[in-house]
Amino acid sequence: MFNNYSKMNLLAVADTRFASWIIILKRFKVIKRNLQDFVLNGQWNMYRDDEVGQAQFVKEKVLDDLWWDKINYIIAFTEPIYDMIRVTDTDKPSLHLMYDMWDTTIEKVKRVIY
Repeated sequence: MFNNYSKMNLLAVADTRFASWIIILKRFKVIKRNLQDFVLNGQWNMYRDDEVGQAQFVKEKVLDDLWWDKINYIIAFTEPIYDMIRVTDTDKPSLHLMYDMWDTTIEKVKRVIY
């Protein structure tokens, strides 16, 4: 049913993939409007009948601005760390890159926190 609202699919957490939960949060952010349209549509009631408690929880979270603010904060907080690890995720020697980027990464994280 969700595919009627978005061309992008939801992702599943992969045990072998580093930071897959960050990737999923980023995808949530991209498809936020589609998720909101989905839970506000009349078809949601048919889906909801399977697990009423879970469906209500999902609907409340998808429509909650504070929850989306938390997602934005988590993404902003982890982005510099994630970017640094992605740069060094190579078969080439890259430890020297990590040393060069460490101070910059720490400063970016501090800016988000404070």
